[in-house]
Amino acid sequence: DAGIHKSCNIKCVYCYGVKQVPSPEYIPKDRLLMLVDDAKECGVKSLAIIGDGEPTMNKGLYSMATYAKHRGLDMSVATNGLLLDEYKLRMLLDSLVWLRFNISAVDKRYDWIHGAKNGFEKFEEVIKQAVRFKKECTVGLQMVLIPQCFDQVIPLAKKAIEWEVDYLVIK
Repeated sequence: DAGIHKSCNIKCVYCYGVKQVPSPEYIPKDRLLMLVDDAKECGVKSLAIIGDGEPTMNKGLYSMATYAKHRGLDMSVATNGLLLDEYKLRMLLDSLVWLRFNISAVDKRYDWIHGAKNGFEKFEEVIKQAVRFKKECTVGLQMVLIPQCFDQVIPLAKKAIEWEVDYLVIK
């Protein structure tokens, strides 16, 4: 379980990252590839990039995912998905064991909960593409349940069914 970037492109109301000092720092691509090599040599079976910040802000993520698959390591990523274009999404889907998208509200509430302007439309587009393009990669959703979004559980569950994702987890 690792974080490879200390910043984020949105500001979720529940994010613990606001307690940290945001930083443009990230783990450089060459170090990410070394991490894959070191993990493989130590007998690590999988890497989960689900920690601090938004991992897709680190351009080295895509090379790391491809390289991890090449080295025989399972890898997974948690993301808000808003920075993924079709090319980056396909690269991740071809390399990862699972790709999890963080979402805690739908429609107009999405922008308020996630601090993203017009983010829901982009998010929905990315999810639909992920489901359409995936082969072996599991595509899921994770909701962080806080009082401000209790009323979003059922609408999000309905969207998860509509989008045909593999799972929805409520944390």
